[in-house]
Amino acid sequence: MPIHKRDRSFQKIISEVDIDEVPPEYVESISLFLENGDEIVFDKESLATIDEDNIFTFLMTAVEQLSEDYKSPVSDLQIMIDYKKLEKQVKSFTTDLLGKKENND
Repeated sequence: MPIHKRDRSFQKIISEVDIDEVPPEYVESISLFLENGDEIVFDKESLATIDEDNIFTFLMTAVEQLSEDYKSPVSDLQIMIDYKKLEKQVKSFTTDLLGKKENND
């Protein structure tokens, strides 16, 4: 899965993290590619309606259902992460955790 890098230091940190769970609010889109050539795209708006807390649980169910509906198994998938939102949230948590830097001029 290709990663489009914006902030190399933040991207480096993210690339070294083992991700077991992806909250849906950080996902821009998910594309499922079927063996028959079809592509099913779940955009941010459709992902917002998911009742699952874990996007991987949703994907497992979707893969099974789509394979039956389209009579073609899923051969690949692409998950686009909203790195700007993720980075903003991480910076906010880090600032809160470490305390705001005071300017003592």
